[in-house]
Amino acid sequence: MSFMFNFNAHNDEGENTNNKFNDASVDVNKDTKETKDQKLISLPAVEVTDFYNNSVISKLAFKTLTFGEHFFQIVNTKCIEKELLNQEDAIQSSKTVLDAINAHSDLVPGTYEGGLKIWECGIDLVKYLSSSESRHILEVKGKVVLELGCGAGLPGLYSLKAGAKRVDFQDYNIDVLKLLTQPNVVRNCTEQRCRYFAGDWSGFNQIATEQKLRYDVILTAETIYNPENYSKLHDIFSMSLTDDGVILVAAKTYYFGVGGSLDTFVNYVRSCNEFKADTILTIQEGVPRQIFSLKRVCAS
Repeated sequence: MSFMFNFNAHNDEGENTNNKFNDASVDVNKDTKETKDQKLISLPAVEVTDFYNNSVISKLAFKTLTFGEHFFQIVNTKCIEKELLNQEDAIQSSKTVLDAINAHSDLVPGTYEGGLKIWECGIDLVKYLSSSESRHILEVKGKVVLELGCGAGLPGLYSLKAGAKRVDFQDYNIDVLKLLTQPNVVRNCTEQRCRYFAGDWSGFNQIATEQKLRYDVILTAETIYNPENYSKLHDIFSMSLTDDGVILVAAKTYYFGVGGSLDTFVNYVRSCNEFKADTILTIQEGVPRQIFSLKRVCAS
């Protein structure tokens, strides 16, 4: 079943957040692009258990995002740039993120993957999850959920508030988890039934395989912009989804400047013949976007 609707998410100042995040492209600094003579070294995957104390978190400002009857208090990412940019004594491990901020770049391949920006498709996914239409596809209550490439973690936050048994958050950069994701969870959820993982997807897949992590629901938004990562993403889906589980992928139709597209990814998935892909939502407002579901072929 496929349907479409147009919507706006508003923050506590009545600001339309979609207008802030409707750039179809991902900015790639030309000096950071991979060349034939330059091999990128991915960040190793780790489980994050050590977070910043209140002396750092207390400097963060929060804002409200509202989705109909649902709202979240989330870190205002501008305050991370403004208030913590020059406080290297407090966030020494964040040099890679700080370098990206100083370079005004949303993407530094192999270093920073845009986790401090709230992208449109993450908002699309929360809006869909909070709609009555999503009940035809999945139910997160009582389920074990993984959000891949989480950034602010909005879909995962919704899942926690909707009664998920546990939500695991994964992002490429450890300091996105420490400065943004985990503070958002603490701010919005009295019971933090969560685990946090940082690093490259291939490394996370190894951790998940070794620990036999299995998920009933996998949520991911704005993660198919680089075709070179499709095999890593698919491997996680293949190894970590339960037999009757559901994956929701929210993405722009095309990512200018980096080559990824919705059609390219869906064709890749279908070529592997493990998952059935169905479009469940089309958003026409602004940059064309979709949400599609993946289910195992044997469970369809």
